[in-house]
Amino acid sequence: MTQQKPFSWSFSAMSLFNQCAQRYALQYVDRVPYNRVENQYAERGIQVHSFAEDYVNGKTEVLAADLQKFKPMFNAARREFKKGLACVEQEWGFDRNWEPIDFKQGWVRMLADLVVFKRDKTRTVIVDYKTGKRWGNELKHGELGMLYVASAAVRSPETKHFDFELWYLDLNDLVGYSYTRDDAMDFKRDFSDRAARMEARVLDKDFPPTPSVKNCKYCPFARTEHCNVAEFAVSANQASDINATEITVEQLMGLK
Repeated sequence: MTQQKPFSWSFSAMSLFNQCAQRYALQYVDRVPYNRVENQYAERGIQVHSFAEDYVNGKTEVLAADLQKFKPMFNAARREFKKGLACVEQEWGFDRNWEPIDFKQGWVRMLADLVVFKRDKTRTVIVDYKTGKRWGNELKHGELGMLYVASAAVRSPETKHFDFELWYLDLNDLVGYSYTRDDAMDFKRDFSDRAARMEARVLDKDFPPTPSVKNCKYCPFARTEHCNVAEFAVSANQASDINATEITVEQLMGLK
């Protein structure tokens, strides 16, 4: 009998679980192979992050075309890195008590694109690079920032103020949030509670599907043998005729 891996989570895993627990189970628990519908976008995102890392840490002297809209900010980050006041592509892992731990062993794990420490070390700036659109993702991206801030507060006990910045590299758009240490501790407690509820459902194998126009349109498991509502998933052509974004399983099966 295969021993179940210890529960761990990331922001993307938690977001997917809240979006559709069945897709989460197929992807993270059963690890069913699948073709990423959004693969081309993911690959570009990885490439752009690599460009940014190599420029800030001095591995390249040329700022990639994809980053030119943020040239002043990247030049400033590069200067801070040379002073030892910035870190790039940080792997953060924490145990259940939010003690820093090896990334691969972490109960919660995340990757920080850019972290800048102000000279007095009482303020920390966490930057997350984004490619693609901003509109429609504000809530999700804002919650991601709260998790980063909670994690930075644990790693930097002396820091009293935290700035989280989203750099929308394709849009020349910067969105920033400022938080106190008390805010960060509130975020930590909230994510701990949410992770505990998620873990309880994972252990109970409570993975109901959440079919909807949005969820099913780009799901790699829709209309496959792995999804028990696949045949009822709404196609992209039908989506324009449906106003509701959330559809219950019973409605799709014609029971209600």
